[in-house]
Amino acid sequence: MIVFTRLNRTEIGLNPDQIQRVESTPDTVITLNDENTIDVSEATRPALHLVPGDTHPAHHEDR
Repeated sequence: MIVFTRLNRTEIGLNPDQIQRVESTPDTVITLNDENTIDVSEATRPALHLVPGDTHPAHHEDR
């Protein structure tokens, strides 16, 4: 489980296998495999670094 903070400051644990994408719109929006979305307070890049198995080269620039 990865713990994120929703915009209302409550925490939510997500299974990384359920995360389809993370976007900045300008809030960080996590889209799940079932197309549901969750807005979180973490910035996009730090949120991407929390997702194990992240293989996109652009996501590794700051690592």
